[in-house]
Amino acid sequence: MKTLKLVLKKKWFDMIASGEKTEEYRELKPYWQKRLCKFCHPYHCTVLPCEDCYQQNTDILEDFRRHEKVTFYLGYKKDRPQMTFEIKALSVDGGKAEWGAEKGKEYFVIKLGKRIDNL
Repeated sequence: MKTLKLVLKKKWFDMIASGEKTEEYRELKPYWQKRLCKFCHPYHCTVLPCEDCYQQNTDILEDFRRHEKVTFYLGYKKDRPQMTFEIKALSVDGGKAEWGAEKGKEYFVIKLGKRIDNL
């Protein structure tokens, strides 16, 4: 499977690098649905979260992840720092405010597993 590539701001990059932040959030929008869910495409999924990809209680469904790992980049420079992690799970849930989530809002939650390379 492919590697998901995400650009982060310094604050979130540093928190993930230190092990303090163990999950990353992406908005429940068709763009992220298409990138994160294996079976989603624009003409198929009209409801977020996609009922074909998630159970009604939004339990984590490993079989529906499009990616097995995620590489985070700090900014957009050519020689930017990066780090790669296994993706432990993908779910739809609320996030932690201290990690950038808005209270009462649901997100695609990318739960990070072990780190598989260094800065």
